[in-house]
Amino acid sequence: MEAIAGRPVDRFTPHDFRRTMRSNTKRLKIDFETAEAMLNHVKKGLERTYDCYELEEEKRSSFLAWEREVAAIARRTGVAEQLLLPGSPPDERGPTCLGPMTPAAPAPPRMHPLPPWQLGSQKFPGDRSALRREDKAPASSTGRRHGRPGSRKPVARTC
Repeated sequence: MEAIAGRPVDRFTPHDFRRTMRSNTKRLKIDFETAEAMLNHVKKGLERTYDCYELEEEKRSSFLAWEREVAAIARRTGVAEQLLLPGSPPDERGPTCLGPMTPAAPAPPRMHPLPPWQLGSQKFPGDRSALRREDKAPASSTGRRHGRPGSRKPVARTC
């Protein structure tokens, strides 16, 4: 980085890329929810339970806007060629054009043997670490778990 910048660079970590992107989402008019999803932050509280929309299209368009912004900054500061941005002149390291931007391929289908509504709290077949307490307890002689009348049935999530 110092070679490209032409000056000493203060302590830099990969996390600085995340912080810079998140700080600039407001300027690029990317809404809060999409910006958080771009950083792969999980939703909190009931929103995590009920809002299962993944924001894929919103994230795709927002990442493209961020890519255009970074490319524009690189061109303004004269480092586009060193970063091998498409459309910049070639140098001794070889071709720079990575080809036209193509839309990302759709996500592969879920490859879990059970549909989501039958998963309950098990993540994988045989994984019993996440079972609820009432699922672990054997039925009592009365047929009720823990001897409580009308024990609750687990509620299946749909997403």
